[in-house]
Amino acid sequence: MGLFHNSYKVVIYVDDYDVVRAFYRESLGLDPEFNWDIYPGEYGICMRLGGGLLEVRKNTTAQPAPAGLGAGVFSVGSANLSACRAALAKVSGAAPGPLAASAQGLPCFALQDPTGNRMEVTGTDAGVAGAVLPKKDWFCGGLCHTLLARDMAASRQFYREALRQPPAWDKGADGCGFAIGQHHVVLVNAQAPGAPGPSMLALQANHVDLCRREVERTGIPLLQAPRDTVTGKRYFRVQDPAGNVLEVYSALEDIRDLNVGGEA
Repeated sequence: MGLFHNSYKVVIYVDDYDVVRAFYRESLGLDPEFNWDIYPGEYGICMRLGGGLLEVRKNTTAQPAPAGLGAGVFSVGSANLSACRAALAKVSGAAPGPLAASAQGLPCFALQDPTGNRMEVTGTDAGVAGAVLPKKDWFCGGLCHTLLARDMAASRQFYREALRQPPAWDKGADGCGFAIGQHHVVLVNAQAPGAPGPSMLALQANHVDLCRREVERTGIPLLQAPRDTVTGKRYFRVQDPAGNVLEVYSALEDIRDLNVGGEA
């Protein structure tokens, strides 16, 4: 797509917006990056999670979720895994799971939000026993979004073309991973234990119209034609072979400044 990956965002559509928003904002202490509840009829909040973003959007008649989305799986790092888990264990509604190993073999524990999305926290247990970790230090590093693949070859080819790069690692039919700066997209076989449902990822481009032209040249059909929002962005969406949704967006002011090919 010719993307310049300025930000990496996991997107969650929910029906019970207030409850899920409170889980991430209040229970997990995520700082808001942008809140568009101030716009009439708009419900959504974008929060900083480690070095990436997590966006919770309300599923409404006016702004419905893409069809077929299910509970997703994503992960973020922690510099002190045990202290982070101990701190979260004291927070009402967080209920962190036991320390275990992630699918990539990393030490981790998991949290589940009120709608069933699974957030894994990975890292090292490098801290002092009994250390108290303030909320601002609970999470760090890049995000890793785990995406379902029913046909691994087709999904791998889709992301090779969409991201315009080969996988950073490849285990054949068992899965592969793509690096996007410090972040990762991991494809897992639909038959793998704990495989997620179709979910949604959003990437920021310097110029969304150029990216859309690249998509059209590859023959990937648009799921959602370019649309301008009241929050000052233009986006389009495509869908991978397993039903995961990739949203590409730019700020309208950036598009106007570049003025490529006469498109505003």
